[in-house]
Amino acid sequence: MGPGAQRPNPGPSRITISFNEKDEEGILHPHDDALVVTMQVVNFTLQRILVNNGSSPSILRQASVPLKGFTGDVVQPMGVIPLSVLSGKAPRTQVTMADFLVVKALSSYNAIVGRPTLNNLRVVTSTYHFKMKFPTNLGVGEIRGEQVLARECYARKLRHEVKMVASANKVGRGVEPSSPCNLAKWDKEIWDEEALCQVEPNEPLKLVSVDAQRLGPSG
Repeated sequence: MGPGAQRPNPGPSRITISFNEKDEEGILHPHDDALVVTMQVVNFTLQRILVNNGSSPSILRQASVPLKGFTGDVVQPMGVIPLSVLSGKAPRTQVTMADFLVVKALSSYNAIVGRPTLNNLRVVTSTYHFKMKFPTNLGVGEIRGEQVLARECYARKLRHEVKMVASANKVGRGVEPSSPCNLAKWDKEIWDEEALCQVEPNEPLKLVSVDAQRLGPSG
């Protein structure tokens, strides 16, 4: 390489992504908060997006199967729609297409971003630093989680758990001691972080990427 020549851009695939103490600034520790972020979906800035590394997208041929576990109720999917998702702030942004399963349900999350979308964006998440990073042509892009919103979701979850327990106690008052009770055997998925984060009726869920395993086997 001659004098004054510019070093070629290594490209997003060769960028090293790391986290350090600076990434912890502004984060309240200790915490076990879920990673909740804001991203641009199509032309809309969408808040309250849950970043779920354990979630997979729905399978199109199974999209008509009712779902159980997101809110504890059976939910009939309305369909699947591919939408563009933009991650980060200019100039360090990354765009991909994501298949969202559209459902009509109540949740404090507007959307859930699962593994396929995260992998397409080449996202690296750190729940400890409450941040996600990804390579771009201009360096490492990043999105900081919104810890206040994440804790509001958790608070609503706890309020819903109290209501569920109170309802179970009312139902059980007239049950004989010898009668079987299967409350302890309720599907664990109903009690996960996605299922119990419910809010008021004026906050309907818009877009959800759902775990394909919950849809059951095909054929």
